Amino acid sequence: MKNKYLAIIIIVIIAIIALVGAFALGIFDNNQTSDSSDWEVKNLSGITFKIPPKYEQGTIQSGNIIDGVNTGNSYRSEDLSIIINSTNWTNDLNKSMDSDSAVMTVLDINGHEVEIFSDNESSKAFFKVKNSTITINWSGDNVNGDIKALITSFFN
Repeated sequence: MKNKYLAIIIIVIIAIIALVGAFALGIFDNNQTSDSSDWEVKNLSGITFKIPPKYEQGTIQSGNIIDGVNTGNSYRSEDLSIIINSTNWTNDLNKSMDSDSAVMTVLDINGHEVEIFSDNESSKAFFKVKNSTITINWSGDNVNGDIKALITSFFN
């Protein structure tokens, strides 16, 4: 009888640990777009977008020429970078598409196609707004609600 109760207790503890782990990893996150109504608005190269509070301490940088390559204009914070009109955009997109280890996801955001590549705890989103090319890099392998809202803000 004691063994039966002990087995039940162990199963309950394992189930609780599994649920806590699943929530911590975001498995039950429905990836709904976050509410960005109170986020800081940025303007870079004539394109307006909103930054989640987690990334608001970033800096805007004008494009530079490094080794003959225009790096584009950028917004950079600790775990996020947004690059607009980089001459490397097509090469970076092709390199991500050719990667054997990257996982590709295509999102439709307000009728606009966004290609996302995740590999080794790092993700990149590639898309176009008006006549500009955009690349967003962030830490993590998932597209959470903040990232979806950030990308959506480019199309508003």
